[in-house]
Amino acid sequence: MSREKRREAAAAEAEAQAEAAMEATETDDSGVDADETLESEEEPG
Repeated sequence: MSREKRREAAAAEAEAQAEAAMEATETDDSGVDADETLESEEEPG
């Protein structure tokens, strides 16, 4: 396997791990927990 192919494979693996970590924390781009956001939207006032 060429150096470029190994680099591409490593980048793809890192991206997949980052996506999995983001889903595991269930946060949006603002860093607010998605569950907390839903709860606050459901509460009146």
